[in-house]
Amino acid sequence: MASASATWTDEVAIDWREPTNTGSDSIFDFIIEWRVGVAGSWQTFNDGVSLSTDDIVTGLQTGSEHSFRVAAVSAAGTSDWSNVLTATPVAFDPYNLDDGPVNNGHSHAFYWYEAPGTPNDAYFELGAVDASSGQIQVVNYYIGLQGDNAWLNPLLTANKDQYGSSGTFFTCGSSYDFYVRVARGSQSTAWLLISDHIQFFGC
Repeated sequence: MASASATWTDEVAIDWREPTNTGSDSIFDFIIEWRVGVAGSWQTFNDGVSLSTDDIVTGLQTGSEHSFRVAAVSAAGTSDWSNVLTATPVAFDPYNLDDGPVNNGHSHAFYWYEAPGTPNDAYFELGAVDASSGQIQVVNYYIGLQGDNAWLNPLLTANKDQYGSSGTFFTCGSSYDFYVRVARGSQSTAWLLISDHIQFFGC
């Protein structure tokens, strides 16, 4: 028996039980195959050689249903395939992006909804375009999740760096474009624009 569940934007986690009757030959690997939908060609997921009975299949198509199956490998050959699993990787992009009024000219509130099903160990990152490099720079490294469909309100203040200490990233009188994304470990979704040309003044 095997089971599957979506874990990230292009991933599905699967787990299975080791066969109870393996004969005289020990299992030394499990093969995982996947396909898009229920009629596509099966592809082997390259996870090396392992006796683990769970894995995360990556490189899938977000929003499309996928099928999965597992087989055990021993010196006697490859076993029959497990039951076929189905799961759909979902998008965890924040949505309903909006921004609030500038507070006294030197701070600004931003709002967005958390996508339902976002993993509990994920978090939001807020970014702004660095005028000197033209690249998006993270300006708030950790904004925790507050439950599905919760409004989040990180408040940025001019002349504060990404750690909340005195700094020079934001300059009074300058305009900035702000973005948000979801991060999880070394992974992240694409940056989404919340608001452009936000100007800090009167700092």
